[in-house]
Amino acid sequence: MDFITNLSWYGFAILLIICSALNFFGHHAKGTNSKTLSLIGGIFSWVFLIVNFIFTGWIGGISLIVLFYLFLNHLGNRLAFLLFKMFHPEAVYLTYGLFKLRSQEIDKNRNQSYDDMVKTLADNIRSGTVDKEKENFISGVKSNGVILQTLKQFGENESKIDDMHNVLSRQGVGDFIVKCSISNPTLIRDFMLLESKGVSEEEIAFYFIDRLGGAV
Repeated sequence: MDFITNLSWYGFAILLIICSALNFFGHHAKGTNSKTLSLIGGIFSWVFLIVNFIFTGWIGGISLIVLFYLFLNHLGNRLAFLLFKMFHPEAVYLTYGLFKLRSQEIDKNRNQSYDDMVKTLADNIRSGTVDKEKENFISGVKSNGVILQTLKQFGENESKIDDMHNVLSRQGVGDFIVKCSISNPTLIRDFMLLESKGVSEEEIAFYFIDRLGGAV
């Protein structure tokens, strides 16, 4: 257990958190260098994990690998979230939980080619899977007491959720934005306020995209 008194072990732990943050941040960002940033973070994570064996021995190396996957990687993700919020101050409704869901949606989209997505969608439509998933999700939203109370304050009923879902879907904002928007009482309130002011559907869609950190 000599590695515990080895300052380099702690240095590598800090470097891994930074690399993990770069990896996650690049994963979410939309800039021209985002993929490069994500790749650099991922590659250097492995480099530091390997080099750590040289400086701290095999016990220190294995301990850091275990710590990385159990704890440090999550710290890196949290740091990436803070960086993302700093560079996207308009994303006021993007919580850390939604940030992780956003990451899963990005992974799903990147792992499917366009042809695969079309084929999967066609298969799901034929089997009715898409409609069932949509109905189940919307039913869950409509049974939320806080959301029902929000609708009641504006003199609306649960059918407004269907209207909101249809408006955002027509504008092609993506499943992540749609689901986050119709399940958030504050965003539902914003939708009804914007609608009452005569704001166009396109502008409403852009409003929600900005508030949730951009389209996925």
